[in-house]
Amino acid sequence: VLTALDKEERKLFHDRIQHLDRRIIPGVNKLQWTSSKHHLDYYTKEAVRYTRDADVTVTAFKAASRRIEENCKLIGETLLVAVEKKKLYDHAEFEKLQVEHREATKDRFQRAYDEIKQVMQSTYQMFSADSEEVQREWLNFTRKIDKKVEDALRHTVKRSLLELSRVLNGDKKTEVPIPIFKVMVLLEKRCGMFSQKLPIFMLAAICWFLHAASCWLWNTL
Repeated sequence: VLTALDKEERKLFHDRIQHLDRRIIPGVNKLQWTSSKHHLDYYTKEAVRYTRDADVTVTAFKAASRRIEENCKLIGETLLVAVEKKKLYDHAEFEKLQVEHREATKDRFQRAYDEIKQVMQSTYQMFSADSEEVQREWLNFTRKIDKKVEDALRHTVKRSLLELSRVLNGDKKTEVPIPIFKVMVLLEKRCGMFSQKLPIFMLAAICWFLHAASCWLWNTL
């Protein structure tokens, strides 16, 4: 039981460890191999029962911690932008894709948050009747989980900004950026020659949306 818990977790299980010690240590100190079979059998059964109960609680706590870790990992590995490689978008199509991706991402984050909240609430039932010392440790544990969720959000924002930068500017593997936007170019005939004219509103729309997407990534925090 003890080897499954780290130093901080043992503080959280302080009351249970003390309770287990009170049930087991007296028999260890008083009973001998020459003690009566009745006393030895009774002590062994009681020690196994209390140890099993403690092990069940620790196992449930560890399983809950893993579920929280998995949800934090899901948050951290979820990109907040969606860009299909080697595909050209017009600004309206790209904006629609990002809006849909944001909504799907919000739903995913909400489900992860709801599960973390549910796991924390159910896990607290293990310690709700314990001492003030354990309640303080539970508060520290709650802050630790809050920090993990915050770190996961910061990680996904950083990864998403890097991904957006890579898409727009290229990376070490690509000497030149791969285009992702397609624009309509107007040809105007002047003095018998054609000149290109790129609609200003289209450039403005693309720049505005990229700026808005970057702001949304930061506002996620």
